[in-house]
Amino acid sequence: MISATVHMDPCLDDCVMFAKRLKELGKKVNMDILKGLPHGFLNLAITCKEAHEGSVLCAQRIADLFKEIEMCELL
Repeated sequence: MISATVHMDPCLDDCVMFAKRLKELGKKVNMDILKGLPHGFLNLAITCKEAHEGSVLCAQRIADLFKEIEMCELL
């Protein structure tokens, strides 16, 4: 499971608790907490350097997830 959330998100605590619970269940969890960005930062990606960098990270995490799924299907 790959998760990304932002420092200024009203759901941050819920995201952290969800990731901890998944780890307790033995699931692999990677969680990025993007500092200084608000909830909905993807809407700012074309106007804000930090939001753009965050969107690039999210896209990379999604690509990583697809690669992981592809590897599982090959086994």
